[in-house]
Amino acid sequence: MFDTNVNVPPLSIFPGHARLVQQFIGTTGPGNIGTEEASVIDSILAIGFWLERSNKFVSGPLEDEDFLQYLQTLSLISANCPSPSLRYGAHALLSH
Repeated sequence: MFDTNVNVPPLSIFPGHARLVQQFIGTTGPGNIGTEEASVIDSILAIGFWLERSNKFVSGPLEDEDFLQYLQTLSLISANCPSPSLRYGAHALLSH
C-alpha cells in the first residue's frame, strides 16, 4: 500500500489528519474516545501512518490547542481501545 504510485491527495497530518480525527473519533464525548468501531480507528491510524511516512506533516497554521487536542485524542485511543494492535498503532503514531 505504501509503495504504490498513486496520486497523493492534498492532505497532511496538520491540519488535515487532525480534522479527520476530530470528525470521527470522540463524537459521542471525550469519555468514549477509543471505543469507536475498530474499522474507523484502523482507517484513521492507517491514514496517519501513510502521511507520516510520506513526510506530510504540516501544511498550514498549527495552533497549540489543536496540536495538544490531536495528541490527547491519540493518547486516549492508545489507552482505551479494546484492540491491542490498534492501541499499539495509536501509541506508535503518537510517538512519531
